[in-house]
Amino acid sequence: MKKGIRNKKVVIFTSVLVIVFATLGVFLVTNHRDDAVDISLEDIPLSGAPVTVTAGDKFVITVAAPSVEDMYGYQFRVNYNAADYVYSGELKSDINGIDTIFAKPFEGYELVGATMIGERAGVNATDQIVCHMTFESLRDTAVSDESISISDVSVVTSTLEYNEDILGWTYSAALLP
Repeated sequence: MKKGIRNKKVVIFTSVLVIVFATLGVFLVTNHRDDAVDISLEDIPLSGAPVTVTAGDKFVITVAAPSVEDMYGYQFRVNYNAADYVYSGELKSDINGIDTIFAKPFEGYELVGATMIGERAGVNATDQIVCHMTFESLRDTAVSDESISISDVSVVTSTLEYNEDILGWTYSAALLP
């Protein structure tokens, strides 16, 4: 019975990813912005400490997992107060082989998901940087764990084993130049 429940969760997770990718394909193509900030992270120092931002500042959050085993895809929430920040639409995977990534807006959070495509092994790593997202501050504030958080992390393996409520994923923030 437990295997049937797990298989049902895998089918639901995979179905949701397919629907979201199909829906976002049109969204991503039609919402390309010419004024987008190029996320070039080599010169941006990352810090676990709160970052103070003023209205209009752009900053990047870097999401990281303490360890991953055979990670073929993932999904998580980036929770934030829409009165403080706006997601700029810029999202970049930092995992080799995960080129398909999306963020879908909901009230109070962005649902972020990504997957590999094709038959291949998942990622095995410790202290894995997962992705980078760019936000703009709408007011003077501090980017901290009280203002932005990561939750509801789910991971799927290359054998389509679905694992939810993964703990320990964090982020660090840095101002963009």
